Amino acid sequence: MRTEPAVRYAVVLPSGSAGHSEAQVVVVCRLGVAGPNGGWLYTDAQALFRVEILGDTARRIGPDGRAVDGVLWHAVPLPDRSRW
Repeated sequence: MRTEPAVRYAVVLPSGSAGHSEAQVVVVCRLGVAGPNGGWLYTDAQALFRVEILGDTARRIGPDGRAVDGVLWHAVPLPDRSRW
């Protein structure tokens, strides 16, 4: 039995410049469509940051529906608080 994925996730983006700044957290909501690898697609409130989430891993997806690069980020499920 497959469990329903979380409606919202916090995606943790590591700090830039060799870890000398704080990590950034982006909250994303499920779009209701599958990504190229079978996971659900999620986007931020401005629809600028789109990721596919599989398990606890997020991968950035471009406008063409393909992964932008090979970078993977940690994704943490959040309670469903009616979207944003």
